[in-house]
Amino acid sequence: MTNSQNNPGINSNNINSDPFLIQEDEKVFELLNPPNANLSKLDEISGMIAYAHYSIQKHQFVKGCQQSQGKMPTEDALKSLIFSFQNENNAALSALKIQSKILLNQYAQEYLEKGIYQEILEPIEKVIEKRTSFWSAIGTNLFGSVIYSFVIALIVFTTTAAVPNTKFSRIFKILMEESPNPTYPANPKEKK
Repeated sequence: MTNSQNNPGINSNNINSDPFLIQEDEKVFELLNPPNANLSKLDEISGMIAYAHYSIQKHQFVKGCQQSQGKMPTEDALKSLIFSFQNENNAALSALKIQSKILLNQYAQEYLEKGIYQEILEPIEKVIEKRTSFWSAIGTNLFGSVIYSFVIALIVFTTTAAVPNTKFSRIFKILMEESPNPTYPANPKEKK
């Protein structure tokens, strides 16, 4: 008599020690990490992570059965779950592979960003903090303001001199308290 005939549920201590289940798990591992294949290190790690995801799904299946039914899943139910991952062209197996590659890419991106910050940006920030003080920042801003004002004044004077009869030029001449050359008299009575 097998364990499933004695007990309709699998003993939680026996879930990972049943020789048949171990053998079936090995088949899933070999599908995710083919032996004698010239895999890159990235593919090897990806396969191992995919197998870890498979183990997590199996564990979640067992926990779900415990919570919903109040007992461990039957051996047949667990075999059915394992068999669902044993076809090389299976969507569940493909999803594990894709999920592991996504996880590796996210980790690599996070590691790269953290490495760039620690190796490049952090030293630059420290140099800037050392060389930047309150008074030097004020001096820099004051110098920038003077340069900006000079450029604006240069543009205004150049525009006024180049085109003296525009409204802008007249407004500028009034503001500078020069008498503009009106094209019409200011007071019509003075026209005599």
